[in-house]
Amino acid sequence: RLHSGEVELHVALDTSGSIGDDELRQFAAEVDALKGQIRARLTLHACDARLDARGPWIYQAWEPVTLPQEIGGGGGTSFVPVFEWIAQRHARPDLLLYFTDAEGD
Repeated sequence: RLHSGEVELHVALDTSGSIGDDELRQFAAEVDALKGQIRARLTLHACDARLDARGPWIYQAWEPVTLPQEIGGGGGTSFVPVFEWIAQRHARPDLLLYFTDAEGD
């Protein structure tokens, strides 16, 4: 976005049963490193078969990315809820990253 210089970034973290705490920490570290390279407002989603009801979490361009104290998950995997959330709100992210092991619907 040339008019603001800020990127609207949505990140989805797969929190299904096949993803452990180590992977979640690695995902968060990657997101923080990426966010450090670009000026991005971040919307963080946590999703297994459904979105974590406590989210999404919003981070401004200057805020470091940290995982929420409690993050739901442990079930099966569906990638659909994140895309439905974006569509229902008519959100227009510049970029969507989905951190996953790709085992899901």
